[in-house]
Amino acid sequence: MELRAELSDRNLTIVIEDTAVTYHPINQALPDDLDKHPHEKKIGGLGVYLAIQGVDNFYYERVENRNRHI
Repeated sequence: MELRAELSDRNLTIVIEDTAVTYHPINQALPDDLDKHPHEKKIGGLGVYLAIQGVDNFYYERVENRNRHI
């Protein structure tokens, strides 16, 4: 896993790269149990959902054998 941060006068850009299997988070279904108690929720997907909802822009690309989340 590689983590980079790029800071400009107007933006903070975080780039996360890994060599895991292809995983395009935008193509994943949104969690359908957000209103349930944490102990009743299915495992998986909530972290990606929160990360995408917490930024102005989110991009994914597959570069060679790496996932790149920007």
